[in-house]
Amino acid sequence: MEAADHARAQWYWKSSSNPWLNNENEQWTRYSDIQSDIIEHAFEQTMNTNLVELDNYWIDLKRSVQISKHDQNKQRQIKRMLITTNDNECLREDRFFFPEPLKKPFNEDRLDGGYHGFIKEWETKRKTFLFFWQEKNKEISNSDK
Repeated sequence: MEAADHARAQWYWKSSSNPWLNNENEQWTRYSDIQSDIIEHAFEQTMNTNLVELDNYWIDLKRSVQISKHDQNKQRQIKRMLITTNDNECLREDRFFFPEPLKKPFNEDRLDGGYHGFIKEWETKRKTFLFFWQEKNKEISNSDK
């Protein structure tokens, strides 16, 4: 193993629809890099702690389960896997590669004409300005005759 290929721990939670059935196809979802680092730090310090707090969950390292803070009956298995850096090239994708949400045009679904009514107001004022400008130019051209 090269120096660049050092092993790193990655933590996963069982995301199958029923995580306690053994005959179902197992599906595992990795924790984010930050969450995995928090769990790993606690795992290395097991003398001091058995529970790790993550957002809405407790991670019980002794029993290898994730427990919901809101309903302690909602539990899922967790596992730790050692992976090489090259195996985990997408390690920080959660942090840097959120999909860009689609943007709507600024005037779509708006009753005021879009952009807080700016366009309708501009068109109205422009028509008024053009009307007075044409009237004034007619007066000037008539006075020249």
